[in-house]
Amino acid sequence: TSGDEDGFMAIKNLAYATKQQLESATHLAFRHSHVIELLAASFGFKSSAALTANHVIVNLCNAVEPRPGDLLVLQSRLVALGYQAAADVAGSVLLQIIGEHRLGAAAIERVPDLLDGAPWEPENVEWEDEDDFEQAPYEDFTPAIDLDGVELLMEGLEAAARRGNASAHFALAHIYRRDEHSDLEGSEYWYSLLKQGRLLQGIELEWALAYERERMQAERHAYHLAEAAKLGHRAARLARAVNGAHNAESEEDFEEAKQCYLEAAELGDVEAMLELIEVYDQENTKQNWIWVYLSALLGEDLRESSLRAYHDGGMFADEDYDDDQGGPMYVAGHEGVELEPLSAADDAEARRLADEYFSRIDSAGR
Repeated sequence: TSGDEDGFMAIKNLAYATKQQLESATHLAFRHSHVIELLAASFGFKSSAALTANHVIVNLCNAVEPRPGDLLVLQSRLVALGYQAAADVAGSVLLQIIGEHRLGAAAIERVPDLLDGAPWEPENVEWEDEDDFEQAPYEDFTPAIDLDGVELLMEGLEAAARRGNASAHFALAHIYRRDEHSDLEGSEYWYSLLKQGRLLQGIELEWALAYERERMQAERHAYHLAEAAKLGHRAARLARAVNGAHNAESEEDFEEAKQCYLEAAELGDVEAMLELIEVYDQENTKQNWIWVYLSALLGEDLRESSLRAYHDGGMFADEDYDDDQGGPMYVAGHEGVELEPLSAADDAEARRLADEYFSRIDSAGR
């Protein structure tokens, strides 16, 4: 919408620079709204609205080659918008700009994974069979989003979130999640002195400002996670349930913790199911069998041991233990759940209810 454009500068600056280059190369006048449409077409979208419905423009670490289908859409839009006489030149300019700025259109629901290092993959890649997919080398794909240039990404996500896009809220929550690897940890003490008017300088001021940033990030994270959960985003609801359980446990509110684990289990969290079976609901054998059957449907059968050895410290810390590397190790996981058997009737009902849980989880998207 026009309101979205009025509130943001990165996309407007990109469109303005693109407009200037198009007009310089073609000696034609390009309408601003047409430039926005042509940028969307460069990524294979038939309109800007089609792009912004579930995608955002991002800066990538490396430029990607345009797909043949995208080029056809771009040529078609240039003709439809009245630039047929200069379509080839204009198309080249647009592709050059996209290459120079390393631009791509990312599906909003993939943004958290892309930020966490998932490879950039064209969405219409089709593999001959599953084996081809398994063997496809990641080095053939471009690394994902450039973390030093997220203005376009943030603008797109914020606009989509205002339109009620749950995945956009979840992506923003992911971005605002406190960085556990921050170089400088803030200090509540120095922040409180700064708020009281104390004149700080040097490292004390840095600590105070770092704490202020952490507070702001935490508030934005909580807001966007809550909004995504309200809109029914499964991963957001699950994150809030698990966080709620941990917070309740820290405050020794074990009844609240149990309720949060129940919600997480119903959303498909196998760790929450194990917590209910082993800690919070030990006597509820039938319900525990439901969790066991559900865990199996989810591919993580709680009856099977998950004990594994991991490297303890060093450059391979927390990775699967490799005898060739040697060094200290630790074992983590559980031995496998053992429950009293149910009657045939109860067992059949437990399996049926597990199927129902699984159907709800699967329909919500895993």
